Amino acid sequence: MVLHPTVLIAKLGRELTWKGQVWFPGIFDGEYNFILEGKDSKTHFIQREHFSGLLAGTLTKGILVDTSRQMAAMNLALKGRVEFSNT
Repeated sequence: MVLHPTVLIAKLGRELTWKGQVWFPGIFDGEYNFILEGKDSKTHFIQREHFSGLLAGTLTKGILVDTSRQMAAMNLALKGRVEFSNT
């Protein structure tokens, strides 16, 4: 599936939030947040997603399983890169 998301928030080194739609806005929309927070001399990565629209309840279950797997893989890759660069 190809999306053409709109960036809603872009704060360098802090947050990236974007929203994409399937077909038309309001049918099945997904908003994704990627937030970096400094805490206890560490950086915490927070990743959120929110689905809305007319078909959100119908399509969410199947998409959530696939999206959750993809997000987990991205998080592991990011963790590996960050830990590698700090050694």
